[in-house]
Amino acid sequence: MQLMKTFLFLLIFPLLIVGMNPVPGPCEEESEESEESVSLTSLPAAVRKAIGDHGGGVMPSEIEREESDGFVYFEAEFKEGDAAHEIKIDEEGRIVEIEKEIPSSDLPRGAMNQIKKSYAGYEIEEVEITTLTHYEIEIEEDGNEFSLLFLENGYQLGNLVEEDDGEDDEEEEESAGIEWDDLPVPVQKAVTSHRPDVKPEGFELEKSNSSIFYEAEYPEMDGVKHEIKLDELGNIIEIEDEMPVSKLPVSIRKQIESDHPNASIEEVELKQSTFYEVELKKGEEELEIRILSSGYLLGVGD
Repeated sequence: MQLMKTFLFLLIFPLLIVGMNPVPGPCEEESEESEESVSLTSLPAAVRKAIGDHGGGVMPSEIEREESDGFVYFEAEFKEGDAAHEIKIDEEGRIVEIEKEIPSSDLPRGAMNQIKKSYAGYEIEEVEITTLTHYEIEIEEDGNEFSLLFLENGYQLGNLVEEDDGEDDEEEEESAGIEWDDLPVPVQKAVTSHRPDVKPEGFELEKSNSSIFYEAEYPEMDGVKHEIKLDELGNIIEIEDEMPVSKLPVSIRKQIESDHPNASIEEVELKQSTFYEVELKKGEEELEIRILSSGYLLGVGD
């Protein structure tokens, strides 16, 4: 999958969960991209280490060097029997994306039911589960508040602005506190496994249209507030760490100072978002959809 294709979609993912709209950002302009196959021995030491740590002794079957707007990434593909997965790494050895091919039979029930309902007559060609890591930074500039999306190396993915509250807004969202005993058993098990030694201090139930999500909030540690978002089946779809502004990577801070010299940074969050990318085909027509395990449809592309 092309680097920009995946990152462009990242703009969509957080909005549909929290009700925000994208505005044009650097990644929505024409970008210069190139890629070439490279050997393991030619990689920077940090990238080789990241590949070795991730593979656990299994060597990648293919490595590509990708360059996009001056930023360099390395994509390593691993074979696991009939399946394969890829990791995307920046020059400092940080994994920013993981893609794993899975059989269509492994699609969660909620996602499969939604596909059958919304795309009757389409055949599933390929399924990937994708995890993306990025920063979301809320800033205030000239009386306006909006958020910027970045990779840790300073590459800006795009901007988010809060949508106006309209009386005819079609998307219905609500949230309320919920007790541990009222959580579905799969959610309880996932929360317990996520951080066995740390007990969450609160839970929330969120409803967005016909989908239900649960949030578990953990006690603050070293200035970082940890939170996970789960679907009804206990699948973790987002991990969020809200941190002090002082912990913002220098590369991102410099980019913000350059592009927004009069802005103040209000909030910093590090996020990992997980979703499914499904390729569908009906005759000559081909579609790629992004969907959560619950069946919540995130977006559609060609």
